[in-house]
Amino acid sequence: MNIVPDYLLRIKNKFAWVLDAKRPDQNITNGVNCEQVYSYAIHPEVRVDLYGLCNGHELVVFHISHIEPISQVALQDIVNQWSQVEKLLSPYAVFSYRPRPKKLYPDYGLYLYKLGYTDQEIEYLFYEIPIDHIVRVDDQTLSILINLVPDGVEFALSFDFDFENLVELVNLAPQSQRVSILDDLRRQPYQVNIVPPFTVNIEARLGSLTKTKFEDIMPMIVKKFD
Repeated sequence: MNIVPDYLLRIKNKFAWVLDAKRPDQNITNGVNCEQVYSYAIHPEVRVDLYGLCNGHELVVFHISHIEPISQVALQDIVNQWSQVEKLLSPYAVFSYRPRPKKLYPDYGLYLYKLGYTDQEIEYLFYEIPIDHIVRVDDQTLSILINLVPDGVEFALSFDFDFENLVELVNLAPQSQRVSILDDLRRQPYQVNIVPPFTVNIEARLGSLTKTKFEDIMPMIVKKFD
């Protein structure tokens, strides 16, 4: 492993969470320090859900599926707050903290954001993306969901787009599939399974943060299909 977190804690030989120590003058609630420790947690040779930072003043703990900390404790008050720390990080509790279902893959847009790619004007290019399912979210928005495996970690990635983009997308589909795609998206349940899938290139940017019951997500907003 090429990364070196300060502390990589194990429980019964299984990685449990990452802790990084920072100087007292360092920000540990957002910014580059949090991005660094998140990259440790998500690394394919580590792959833990929880990661923490401590600067001598505070202990801050994050979950990979959320932007904001899930725990923030002042060290001068840690005796009074110890039950909070124990409930989250003790050996018998750390693996039971699951805000999202076990089989729900982490969101790729959130992954980019937590690594520091926060500029929503950055354009991302995705090549040869298989289109096998389209869902109509509302009267203005449609979405494609795929799984992506960069560097050995599997993520869920959603591409949101409008009806103008839909015309662009349908024109890239095989002629025999175009009518059925449009027909299925016009009626309930407003989704279509495409067999066999066809592939497209996608130009997109990072969308806005959406908080769900289990996780924070950031869809990619399609600018162009080709």
